Amino acid sequence: MGIAVSLLTGGVQSVEDQRQWGDHHQWNGYEAGDGSGTHARFMMNTSKLIGKCFNFPDSDFALDNSVNAYYPNDPTPLLPRGGFAVDFVLPDLDDETHQLRELLRTKPVVLIYGMATCPAFQGMYLESHQESHFSKYDQWALVDKYHEHFHFVNLYSTEPHPMSPDKNFDTGMNVQFDWSTFRQARTYKDRGYFARTYLADDLHEENLLLIDNLGNAKLPELEDIPEYNPVWCTYGPGSRMAFLIGQDGKLYNVQAWFHATTMAGAMEEHMLLAGMNDLDRKRSSSKVLDLLTTKRELAYARMEKSLKTTLDMFGQQELDYEPSPHSRDVLLAEAAGRLEEYVAQYADAKEELSSMTSDLRDNPSSGWSLGYVMRMLKQGSISVGLMAVALVVAAVVAMRRSRTSAYSTLDGGDEDEETSSLMRELS
Repeated sequence: MGIAVSLLTGGVQSVEDQRQWGDHHQWNGYEAGDGSGTHARFMMNTSKLIGKCFNFPDSDFALDNSVNAYYPNDPTPLLPRGGFAVDFVLPDLDDETHQLRELLRTKPVVLIYGMATCPAFQGMYLESHQESHFSKYDQWALVDKYHEHFHFVNLYSTEPHPMSPDKNFDTGMNVQFDWSTFRQARTYKDRGYFARTYLADDLHEENLLLIDNLGNAKLPELEDIPEYNPVWCTYGPGSRMAFLIGQDGKLYNVQAWFHATTMAGAMEEHMLLAGMNDLDRKRSSSKVLDLLTTKRELAYARMEKSLKTTLDMFGQQELDYEPSPHSRDVLLAEAAGRLEEYVAQYADAKEELSSMTSDLRDNPSSGWSLGYVMRMLKQGSISVGLMAVALVVAAVVAMRRSRTSAYSTLDGGDEDEETSSLMRELS
């Protein structure tokens, strides 16, 4: 399709490409929504939702009607980091409707795709792919740690690996796993039943479970919402995507594969920035946060690279799934431990930013020097080699941000090769 997709963001490379991509999907531009003040002022309204992608449920998924057939990457988030979220209204299991705009009035929102037949959700890669961090246990740990500061929404939509003869939406082929015990839902009633039966018990009580629309005609609140898969079709067809949506309606992090530890890092960075009211202080704080962001982006890129190797194995050999011998409680504790270990580095950043705030209050013209940033790095667990690479990558990221004006969006082309070269240097 001629659209370069960033490895690190998983999104369309620029706002212009986003518009071109949107035109292909019958979108009509990216004007802001009707929010007042700072609340959701960048959000697109529900008229920008699209539905019935792949002509589902009228048509079945097939080789020529699949993600691989239409999109440059699998999976491909259709909304890029730094872009605007699209408002939606969806029901929960009790038919109570929830609107994204209203949720954002009180907290930022973390939107996570979670489907019952998805091996990533079920934790299939826990033993063979330790750095994955995208299981239901990791999701539970993330919600448990941050639910006081963020709303969490689990979107239940199109199942990736339904029971035969239904096909996988990624490949258009029949790909089944141990959880492929039911067929693809084609009515809202069936989708709600499957969500309640096979998914709800695996979610944290503070994790809101919303059902993507599938021909629900009985709720008046859904009259202006596309009938079939509006959120899944609009945000991107996938099985385990994740989006961090700020209260202003912007997308501050987009993950083609939900990755709990690096999502927690993005959330920590977002909270730190949100706590900085003065523009000069925000600019100074970015010198620390850019380095943390660089580390997070590299960690996510390494995960995707390793995951691709794991996924490629499925097409080359028969792999028998062996469930973890550990109990659910042990797996939840392990997930919480991974999360705490990763976000520990942000404690130093908070201390440094607090000190910076005091310095700027006492001497507003002081600012930060490179030596101050380097001193912060030396207090962490970063090697000299990684420190140097992180500074170079941070410079590249900063240059791209200033050129594209998008939050952390990386371009394609030769600079992607530069980032890949830096990643090879780290490995």
